Amino acid sequence: PTPLPKFGGTWVLVPGTGHPAGEIPTKTNTPIRREASGTFGRSFTMTLEPGKLTLVRTAARSKITTVYTLDGRQSLNEEGSTTTVSVATWNGPRLTLQTWIAPQKRPSGFPLTRVLWLEKGQLVIEERATGAVPVVSKYRRR
Repeated sequence: PTPLPKFGGTWVLVPGTGHPAGEIPTKTNTPIRREASGTFGRSFTMTLEPGKLTLVRTAARSKITTVYTLDGRQSLNEEGSTTTVSVATWNGPRLTLQTWIAPQKRPSGFPLTRVLWLEKGQLVIEERATGAVPVVSKYRRR
């Protein structure tokens, strides 16, 4: 079997990668100001064990812990006030996480897809949502 990539550790966003600062349009015409941020925020901690990946991050001043099973089964998580269902699959040394919003604990709509891999000592995460431009966040170890 292929050894698991060394994803474990605390990761800090590399400046100039991820979602840029700016304004997000809303239906009320009052845009939301957004600071530059990576896929999983400015920093996060990841633990990779046989069978599961655990991600701990802060969003809106709340600690969010997300656990992904690595055997292709669905993982159900509470991310703040949102319930999500995710499926994790390996493609060689790359891990793909597909996540759906899950009202009534069932996947709904289109998935948010994140592909994670290591490149030159950095963790690279490509995030794709249906109809959106892919965003690449890079993190370095703290």
